[in-house]
Amino acid sequence: QQADARSSRRWTGHLSAGLLLADNGRCSEAIPLLEEANRRGNEDLDSTVALGRCLLAEGELVDAESVLLDARSIAPDRVDTLLTLAKAVGNQLDRRADALAAFDDVLRVDPSNREAHLALASLEVAGSHPEVGAERLRALALTPGGAADEALQKGSKEALAHAAFRAKRYAEAAGHYAEAVKLAGDDVSSELLRNLA
Repeated sequence: QQADARSSRRWTGHLSAGLLLADNGRCSEAIPLLEEANRRGNEDLDSTVALGRCLLAEGELVDAESVLLDARSIAPDRVDTLLTLAKAVGNQLDRRADALAAFDDVLRVDPSNREAHLALASLEVAGSHPEVGAERLRALALTPGGAADEALQKGSKEALAHAAFRAKRYAEAAGHYAEAVKLAGDDVSSELLRNLA
């Protein structure tokens, strides 16, 4: 009985320390503690999601996906689990269709999740539907509070420019890139605009 109490305290200590480290962005230190806490069979949903988030931050995409799939099976409608899972899938090469489905799953639970909308728009712009991504960004910019979001407006202009460029409408693309430069200053858009000139 004393051994069980010691084991329980040790598990609680690993869990608390792991969660604290994960919340402070110290993922490489948090991972072994969270893994140890989960190995003891006393899995806590918060620690499982934190472990998945840390594995993702450390670039361990397949392990993060596996952990987050376990968490999703326990709580299928938990937004932070779905969003972190979608990011883990979205960062894997050749998983675009899976990533689109994963971000759609986030939006099924939280239709106004801006992070999921932005990620979907990015995937659409980079994929075969740049116009759809641009329209998604434009709609986000028009939502309450979105009009002041310069990064969102810049992303929308860049998406429109990318779509025009892919359709070989170079003058239109240059115009959109120029608008993006006005919104965000001298950055990648300026370089793309110089290349189009």
